[in-house]
Amino acid sequence: MTTTRSIAVIGAGFSGTLLAVQLLRRAGPADRIYLFDASARIGRGLAYSTGDSLHLLNVRVSNMSAFPDEPDHFLDWLHVNGARHGLPVPEPFSFVPRKVFGDYVGSLLRETLWGEGKARNFFLLNDEVVSIQDDSQGLRLVVDGGRSFRVDVAVLATGNEAENLRGSVYQRNPWSPAALAGLEPDDAVLFIGSGLTMVDLATTLIERGHNGPLHALSRRGLLPQAHLPGALAYPHLVPPVGASPLALLGWLRSEIGTLPANGNWRDVVDALRPYTQQIWLGWTTAQRAQFLRHLRPYWEVRRHRMAPRIAKILSEARSRGQLRVHAGRILDMKIDGSAARVSFMARGGRGMHNLTVARIVDCTGPRTNYEAGAGRLLRGLMIAGLARPDPLRLGLDVDLNSAVIGRKGKASGKLFAVGPVTRGTFWEIIAVPDIRVQCADLARYLTRG
Repeated sequence: MTTTRSIAVIGAGFSGTLLAVQLLRRAGPADRIYLFDASARIGRGLAYSTGDSLHLLNVRVSNMSAFPDEPDHFLDWLHVNGARHGLPVPEPFSFVPRKVFGDYVGSLLRETLWGEGKARNFFLLNDEVVSIQDDSQGLRLVVDGGRSFRVDVAVLATGNEAENLRGSVYQRNPWSPAALAGLEPDDAVLFIGSGLTMVDLATTLIERGHNGPLHALSRRGLLPQAHLPGALAYPHLVPPVGASPLALLGWLRSEIGTLPANGNWRDVVDALRPYTQQIWLGWTTAQRAQFLRHLRPYWEVRRHRMAPRIAKILSEARSRGQLRVHAGRILDMKIDGSAARVSFMARGGRGMHNLTVARIVDCTGPRTNYEAGAGRLLRGLMIAGLARPDPLRLGLDVDLNSAVIGRKGKASGKLFAVGPVTRGTFWEIIAVPDIRVQCADLARYLTRG
């Protein structure tokens, strides 16, 4: 940095912690980097806060480095630190518990502060930022405890916001300890949604020795596909960037159809990784909406896959009839005391079905339409006109530099965002390989000149 700056990062999950690390690496002697988070669980957020060893990463360790220019960083860290987590010698294509990755992210900040001598630049605030005000002097951040801070730039790294709704039979927040608490071994459970969150919770119950039926209900009844053991050989593919969603689907099918005998559709899907943001950015809003409406579920179960070990657990549960996956939509839900009765119409008009369960857990994912409900900070920013939702209500509207766009359509020079909250602009921005690039790019942008 050539001038003294103060930058606030709001949220200490993976996105916020990694951005703080990248900023600290570039900080000059007098620069101040603030990291705000009420939980004080550095580097974890929703994704890596689980303590369950069966909640595995769904990306091989070889692609989970925090730094795009150091691809083996996480693998090397595991070689040094894996044994104290009870892990065998890691292989590049293995899948490790997510809680271990959370430890890794936290270690990055500690190493930057003490190993690289950046502690004097860093200020950790264990409090929630509840409002941001913009004026000629910069930004004024107010925290829940009442204190205020003046900074030049603030970056929203709020990640996936969990709703703090409480219930007993119906649990809206699947990441809460209450989601599975108090269940008897033979209780029936309904998961609304059949994606990776459902996979985590069902695996936890099965491995606890739960014997009762587990139901997963989603509109299409699709489960995430499984990774294959070992490494994949990615073909060199250049997709037709600019093609419509349906044309791209045709190209994918054609490429998969021409694979050699030892090939696999996973090779083609994974080979698209370097191009997915470019494809999304090349689509019109109408084309993006078409993809979300018709193709998104089929893409996501192939793009975001289960570790082989977890896939085996669920396959066995389905084979013995414990885990049942339903395709349909809920028509009615009645909660009476310690039980719930749910009626749903099977997909394709195949009749109405009834389930009686002791617990319902909503696994449909975080709410991203912030106009319909958001935390105090994001709601206040939209009311003040400093931010607005993206056109498809996937998060906040940002430009290609991750600058937040206000109500009048102007990108801010002071307020930025990283991670899942920017999904409307970048789409593929919820996984480590994409977020690490965004954080590195934004850190360079904010510390330029």
